[in-house]
Amino acid sequence: MRFASLGSGSDGNALVVEVARTRLMLFTVPHDAREPVQYVLSDGASRLGVLTDTGCSTAHIESNLSGCDALVLECNYDSNILASGPYPAALKARIASRLGHLDNRTSAEILAALDRSRLKHVIAAHLSQANNTPELARGALAEALRCEPGWISVATQDEGFAWREL
Repeated sequence: MRFASLGSGSDGNALVVEVARTRLMLFTVPHDAREPVQYVLSDGASRLGVLTDTGCSTAHIESNLSGCDALVLECNYDSNILASGPYPAALKARIASRLGHLDNRTSAEILAALDRSRLKHVIAAHLSQANNTPELARGALAEALRCEPGWISVATQDEGFAWREL
């Protein structure tokens, strides 16, 4: 097993762990947790990016996720549903903050900002059962990609998502 630091930038760090032929890159994200990180896994030929539990995008996030073959992307809430829903004001503010979670619009903006030239799979993940729907998450990401909503997969809290071939 090998470890290597990729250095630091103005908004984050990345750490690479290599085990056998698998490279795991951990990069920092803004979230209201202690030392939150997200991941890009690679076998040298394909890259899988995972971004959940962050409240906003940064150049650091977009740089790390650009060029992935597959992406699991948080679409935690729809802004209108959250605003009109039953959650207390303090919880709504936390969820919608820069250290909270990604709404559908921000997730679509992140997706649009990435190098998508190799992208074969997009999976919307970490959807709130109270503040989002699969249709709204799919629609937002499909609009960013200019594709049919059915091309976007959705991970459910009960079943996750099916295997993908990269």
